[in-house]
Amino acid sequence: MSDAGTGLDASNRVVASILGLTLVLAGGYGLVRGLGGMGADARLRPLLDQELRAGIAEYAGWVAGVATLVALVVAWLGWRWLRRQLVPSTPLRRIPVGDGQGGRTWIDTGALAEAVTRDLAASGHVAAGQVRVVGFHGAPGLALTAEVAPGGDTRAVREHVAGHVVPRARAVLGRDELAAHVHLRLADPGGRTVG
Repeated sequence: MSDAGTGLDASNRVVASILGLTLVLAGGYGLVRGLGGMGADARLRPLLDQELRAGIAEYAGWVAGVATLVALVVAWLGWRWLRRQLVPSTPLRRIPVGDGQGGRTWIDTGALAEAVTRDLAASGHVAAGQVRVVGFHGAPGLALTAEVAPGGDTRAVREHVAGHVVPRARAVLGRDELAAHVHLRLADPGGRTVG
């Protein structure tokens, strides 16, 4: 719903597209070569010629070191990606809002959640709201749940969150990259909530 959430989804799509395209190209090359599309003798020859294999064997230690380094970088990037996916699930008690020469300033997430909940409920289209600060100290996010009032406009609630609530929270924390995940619930006049 939020810009940060949309950005995360977009980056996931880009990474998945690049990986998918790379695998399709590699598989297509292997298929064409194996079926003789590059000449009958090409499918019988090894992928790496004798000279290249001899070079790899000669510098086996360096090749193993580079392969290990590449594997570690890929594992680190995968861990960062996984951690980013889990941002909405880990509640925080306090987060840093600034570093100065005298130390670091922390803010209680309960007070922040209460202030953001008041901002959320300021919309006439919201009957009730709940906000949690989630994520990690270095990458906090907001998990907002808004109960849309009977007859309320969900689009107006989304615009209120994106145009007022989240920008104010980002300004308070001094974090332009603050993620916000919004869950809207519709309430009917009888008091029953439809998730």
